Amino acid sequence: MGSSKPDYHQWQVIFVHFGFYWEELEERLYTKEELKNGVNVGREFSEPHMAIILSPNPLCKGDTLLVVPITNYTDGDEYRWDKIVIHPKRSEEQKVACGEKRLLCEPFLQKKSSIHLSAIRMISKRRIICSIYPYITKRCQREIGTRVASFLGISKKQKEQK
Repeated sequence: MGSSKPDYHQWQVIFVHFGFYWEELEERLYTKEELKNGVNVGREFSEPHMAIILSPNPLCKGDTLLVVPITNYTDGDEYRWDKIVIHPKRSEEQKVACGEKRLLCEPFLQKKSSIHLSAIRMISKRRIICSIYPYITKRCQREIGTRVASFLGISKKQKEQK
């Protein structure tokens, strides 16, 4: 009989519980079950959100994954270095607009959203609530790769030398 564990892969969109904000918890005793998704402090990313798996496929076989969260769009996100704005793609008219304006459009979205690059983190697979969509578009994959390489100081020349 095969394994019942889900198979995860790079660029898959998942729904994740990132844990609870410490500041929002009441002062009382909690059970392990109540806090099974952990507690975060300060500005660490928390609460349930969609996320994109960044881990290369060979690393998706372990117990943890590298992910980047998807958050609600906020005015001005398109001007922030750590955000990539993505748009829903549903009707033929919207698909044409996405192509003409060079917008990053994703079919799984219900509303305009932002990929929050400065919140990239490792998660336990136990935090995953469900799978949302099997992959993001190639354009979005390239944009994430370019932005992450840029803020980590990795240039194309450095990549080619390896």
